[in-house]
Amino acid sequence: MKGKDRFGGTAVRDASASVTTTSTEVPRSVASEATLSATSSGTVTRSSVTSLIVPAGAPALAGASGRSVRDLVAAVATSWPPRQAEAVPSKWGVTPRQSVEAECGLRGAGVVVSGCVDILEGRYTDEKLLLALGGPTARYVLDGHEGPYWFRVWAARGLLYAWNETAAAAVIQATADEAWRVREMAAKVIARHRVGDGIEAAVRLREDPVARVRAAGERALIVLTEARA
Repeated sequence: MKGKDRFGGTAVRDASASVTTTSTEVPRSVASEATLSATSSGTVTRSSVTSLIVPAGAPALAGASGRSVRDLVAAVATSWPPRQAEAVPSKWGVTPRQSVEAECGLRGAGVVVSGCVDILEGRYTDEKLLLALGGPTARYVLDGHEGPYWFRVWAARGLLYAWNETAAAAVIQATADEAWRVREMAAKVIARHRVGDGIEAAVRLREDPVARVRAAGERALIVLTEARA
């Protein structure tokens, strides 16, 4: 719902969250100067961002949260410059790598690699491994809501983190899988582990109809070529 707040701004209430926020129009002269610029050292600091957007003499207008506009801007400024993207945990609370490594700790890396090969070759009998590789989404696929090709995608991804040469032939074969996501992941595995026998497959993937697969194939070819040099 909308209404006028005591500062002449527009108060907006989010019915789902029961939170009221306040927006107050910023004078054009202030807004035009609110442009981030580097300091003499070439960096943007919290204080410079705050002073650019909220001049030192500006009145401390408080929103519904009780915090002044200056405080709110300063809080936002703490996240500047933005951080580089970090690995995001998967829906089951761990990253895919962590899940695979935990499974290796329970079963042994060789058993996990062998299980991934079985899955790549279409044998989806190890439900516990499927759940370890795919997380909660694997249950959704096991229940028939999505195609089983996802199992092969996750198995190939698992081989990024658990590997031995016994999986090489299955990975190379997976570059011809009917599902493009499997082909892409197989190319990534070839590049990661420098699977020398996969160079012909990498060359072939450069002609794949899917751009992401072509890019993965190109990357694999570069890595393998450099490894031979």
